[in-house]
Amino acid sequence: MPPADPNEHPIIAKYSARLAPDNEAGPLPLAEARELYGALVKINRRFAKTARISDSYQTQVKTLVRELQEALRRNKTLHGMLAICSSCKQIRDEQGQWHSLETYITQHTGTIFSHGMCPTCAHRFYADVLTASDLPALPATRTIPAARLSAEDLGDQVIARFLPLVNDPQNQDMPLHADLKALFHKYVRLHKRMQRIAEISDRYHAEFHKAHLATEWAALSDPLTGLLNRRGVLQRLELARAQSIAAPRGLGVVMLDLVSLSDFNRRHGFETGDRALVAVARLLGATAGPAGICGRWDGDEFLLVVRVLHPDEVQAAVEQLCTKVAAVKCPTAEGAGVRASAGWALLEAAESMESWLGRATVARQRHRATLPG
Repeated sequence: MPPADPNEHPIIAKYSARLAPDNEAGPLPLAEARELYGALVKINRRFAKTARISDSYQTQVKTLVRELQEALRRNKTLHGMLAICSSCKQIRDEQGQWHSLETYITQHTGTIFSHGMCPTCAHRFYADVLTASDLPALPATRTIPAARLSAEDLGDQVIARFLPLVNDPQNQDMPLHADLKALFHKYVRLHKRMQRIAEISDRYHAEFHKAHLATEWAALSDPLTGLLNRRGVLQRLELARAQSIAAPRGLGVVMLDLVSLSDFNRRHGFETGDRALVAVARLLGATAGPAGICGRWDGDEFLLVVRVLHPDEVQAAVEQLCTKVAAVKCPTAEGAGVRASAGWALLEAAESMESWLGRATVARQRHRATLPG
């Protein structure tokens, strides 16, 4: 048995062995069925909530991307070849006139300046006048080391595009660089948060899928024998019938009834009778094979689908099957066994499901009438 997954939901861990195909335990009690259903509803709600949160963050990511693109577009409008004085920093325009840096930018971009003094200049010009406590602290140049970003982060197109621009020292004095860096830091944080939400969402989706499969298996299988129940048989049988109509091939259905099971239960008890049912079910399941269709149709009735080329093959297979069922012995019943009656019918062209199963049932009843006792 594989080791338990520490991230596996406790409900799945509890019912994995309980609902396994080879488990011979009885049907689920109502309390356990309610617990399983409640866990499924709770996981579904949590998955829906995670999906809503994910959608919200995706909307925020799109908004941030648009803001980053707009900041880059505005930043690009300040690029180009400008003639600037290396001493006083005045700029020469297209007409050869010299303007202060603030005037030129205001005329060409509409930007309005509010003058102050940065900490670097304050230390440069007033260090001998002001005390150290009065001078503002020099800002530390903050970059985003690539080592702090995972391979998945660097694989993001937005991060890969803007990371060199944000960390380039030559861009530190460019207008809007601080806004661009703030937006970029916010995008990186949001990107990492989205990755965590995606991991949580994937884990909940996997748990929901496991719970859904367990519920579906419980709805389509017989808890005593492990075979398909009537509902599961009808689903598989309808699909096989449709495929046989589309591509004609010999498809036969065998209805088998344990005629002596009632007497067997009276003599040896219902628990021993259940063991006999399980033994016969294993025989029929092995006969059908992993890809075959075999199920418990009713209390002591089974249905088996066979694929043949000639009706004589079906008759021979049914007689052999009844012989094998009669040879099944239950050790707790002093070696006693049960007898079976069986009837079969080959699917005819464009025949309905009701007609097909009806002919097999009539054939089984005829065979049972010929048995002694």
